[in-house]
Amino acid sequence: MKLLLAFVPFITFALLEHRLGTHPALVAATAVSALLVIRDLLILRVVPKTLELGSLILFGVLAFATRFAEFAPSILSVRLLVDAGLLAIVLGSIFAGRPFTLQYARERVSPEVAARPAFRRTADRIAWAWAAAFAVIVLADLAMMYVPSFTTSIGTVVILAALLAAAWFTGWLPKRVQR
Repeated sequence: MKLLLAFVPFITFALLEHRLGTHPALVAATAVSALLVIRDLLILRVVPKTLELGSLILFGVLAFATRFAEFAPSILSVRLLVDAGLLAIVLGSIFAGRPFTLQYARERVSPEVAARPAFRRTADRIAWAWAAAFAVIVLADLAMMYVPSFTTSIGTVVILAALLAAAWFTGWLPKRVQR
């Protein structure tokens, strides 16, 4: 569940971009990301997680950039930048040997369980599932931009299906491995 909380800044952006505009949605997502990082540092007294720090940087940089008239991307372009940034964060954590899912999974188990090879393999597979979902989302963003027959409605369905599949897999795989 804490893993899904890390996606709240992205959900905030998605919900607000059409209602308020790109810049206010990015500022709101930056604020939500900052709150998650502050919560980790000051309340929980833990090191902020990769996904939370990455989203703070991603949204902060985009919010700053959109303040300048020279950088006036379309809503779809900003969505593509956000989704590609999220994919980069996830892939970066995997290729660095510290999949972002591991930080959340370790909070739910004892150190003995976390030390098992099966635990690490499960976290790796879940991270790859999220990477696949975000790759599908980036492709959907590109299709909405460049393929006229790929409408926003179709794109939304594809994006939601990718997210739901990754969320389902995140809940299903650990239970299957435990059996």
